[in-house]
Order: sequence, then C-alpha cells, then structure tokens
Amino acid sequence: MTMRAGIRWGGLLLAFVLSLAAVSATAWHDRVPEAARGHVGQPQAVPGHHAPGPDTGRPVPTSSADWDEVGNLLGRPGKITPDNLTYRVFFPRSDLSVTTLGVQLALGTDLTNFAAFTVYADGQVMMMGDLVVTEQELEPVIDAIQAGDFAQHGIHKHLLSSRPALWWLHFDGMGGAGSLARRFMSVLRATGTPLAPTPAGRPVTGLDTAGINTALGYKGSSLFGTYVLEPPRRDTFAHHRRVLPPVPGPASSLRFQPLPGGRALANGDIAVREQEVQPVLRALRAARITVVSMHNHFLDIRPSLYFTHFWAVGDEVRLARVLRKVLDRTNSPR
Repeated sequence: MTMRAGIRWGGLLLAFVLSLAAVSATAWHDRVPEAARGHVGQPQAVPGHHAPGPDTGRPVPTSSADWDEVGNLLGRPGKITPDNLTYRVFFPRSDLSVTTLGVQLALGTDLTNFAAFTVYADGQVMMMGDLVVTEQELEPVIDAIQAGDFAQHGIHKHLLSSRPALWWLHFDGMGGAGSLARRFMSVLRATGTPLAPTPAGRPVTGLDTAGINTALGYKGSSLFGTYVLEPPRRDTFAHHRRVLPPVPGPASSLRFQPLPGGRALANGDIAVREQEVQPVLRALRAARITVVSMHNHFLDIRPSLYFTHFWAVGDEVRLARVLRKVLDRTNSPR
C-alpha cells in the first residue's frame, strides 16, 4: 500500500470512529437526565454495570423537569422526593375494590403501584418497582418482570385476608431512564391497572393530621385517600454497590386512613436492621398491633434490612404515639 493510500484509509477509519462516538454520545444524552450530564453533554463516567467508584455510586439531585421523558413514557407526571434524589410515579389500582378484615381500603392504603427512579453520577439510573396484583395476575406479571430483564426481590403479602386475594412484588433494574420506563410499562400492562391517570383527590379529611405529625415527629402528605408518612433512617444502605436514596428504599412507610365512627386504620411497614427485629416485634405486639409479615424488599442490600408490615384500628393519634415508640427501637430520628 502506498503512503497516500494509507493516509486515505487512515482518514476514513478515523471519520468512522468519530461518527460512532457521536452516535453514542447522542444516545447517552437522550437517556440520562440533565442533572447527570457533564457540562458539555458528555458522560462523567463510562455507563455500564461496573462497580461504581466512591463518587459515581451516590445519587444525584434532580428536578421534575429532568424526568419529563420518563413522565411522558409512563403517561403521567411523577413527584420528586423532598431531598430531590428520587422521582416516583404512582399507578393506583382503581380497578379493584378491596376489603381487609371488614375495612374497605382507600387506594392509598397499599393499593397503589409505583416506579421510583434515581440517577447516579455515572449516568446510570436505578428504577425500583412496587406492584400490587391479584392472584390471577401474579404469574403473568412475574413472566413480564423476567421478560423486562428486571431483578425480582420480593413476592409476598402486605395485608391479611384481603378480598380479592392480593400479592405484592418488588423488583428493580439499572440502565437508561427511557429504557427502564418502557420496560416498566410492559410489566404494568400485565396487570389490570388503569393506564389513564387517576386524580389524586383532595387532602384527607377526618384525621387529626397535626396530631399525627406531632406524635411521630414527621410531616406526611395525602395520597389517594390516605395520609402517608415515610420516616427515613440515619443509616446509609447500598444496593448494587450504590448508595440508596433515603426514600423510598430503606425508609419506613406509615399510612393512616379515616374510618367511620371517628376511628382510623394504621398500616404500613417498619424498616429494621437484624438487631432491631425482635425489639420491634415485641413493641408492636405489646401495643396489640397485628404483625402481618416480615421480609426483604432488596436481596443484596448492605447492611441487611427487613420490612415488618403491621395493621391496627383505633384513634389515629394514639396509634401514631405507639408507632413512634416502635420507631424508637430503630435508627429512625425524631
């Protein structure tokens, strides 16, 4: 080959490599929220399922605008958590009418699916999925989770004696935000969940929410007929060797639903380390609170973490005070 021909072929090869780099950068730009992009639209680290470094393994704050593509793909807007680390989109099971132990459940009382998205400094996005399904839907949904290349972490009960019988599934995935959203929708379509957005409704009435806030030391918010609080923990937890955002992953979830006769239903789960399990179980039973189940929501979380689901009916402020005493057995600040 002559020198001139070598230069010509070398130039063509360089142009081809540069074009591939441009395509890769464009594809990366399309799938990563603005907050995780470099100042010139380039990734801060090479995306992939590699072990993250001390900086890339921490979540990046975002705004709602960073997740517009995800909201469009999911057919509804989501909400950013107060710490700006997680974008969560809710899908209530408004197609179901559910009773448990004689109580007609509001949609916010454990009957709402969600997908939660967190982006890391290397551009990778973690999506956590939580679905409530009927027994007839259970196997098709498991198949859809597998087909979507998600990792499944839990299949279990959150409620006792529900009619219809229900199961809850926890799963997650890593990758680009748009790809994760599309795959989540494929899983959701295996359920009877209505795809049209459901109005959130007015703030919950019939509850002393100020008294609940004072008793627990946290403020909550209304969600589909239920008052929800998510007390975080002081600890730091890692999943896929990445730091989990405090909410919703390792946080407890406490829900209060108003009932006739001035009573309230309290249900949800307490997030506990292994050394906290027995004190929490004893505290719940000492207060005559029903323990529904205890299980994992993450298979490889470090340190280990378990979720203890509970059920109680009574005065909401008294129940909140009892639950505060239970939380005091854990590493959850006031």
